[in-house]
Amino acid sequence: SGQKVSFKLNVVKTVTDLSIADQRVQGGKSLNLTKLVTINPGDATNKKLNWTIVSGGAYATISNGTLKTKKVTSPQRVEVLITAADGSGTRTTCVVTITP
Repeated sequence: SGQKVSFKLNVVKTVTDLSIADQRVQGGKSLNLTKLVTINPGDATNKKLNWTIVSGGAYATISNGTLKTKKVTSPQRVEVLITAADGSGTRTTCVVTITP
């Protein structure tokens, strides 16, 4: 027919692994967890992460990966769920111990 067709192909690399070590922070301080997470592959198309406190929410809040802790009189544990926002379902957890 002689017609020419062109199209653009977008290749999306999804996140396959997230890792972070457990952390400690003094109560009343903030901790930026964003910089501590390793995202694989390093060239994933969408590196945005979602953050949720799954336990210990009475002792901290989280926004955009920054955990803001409350002052405590004894050590407290906060568990944070970190999920890739690319739809891959990749997730990990991090336990943060808040110290007096």
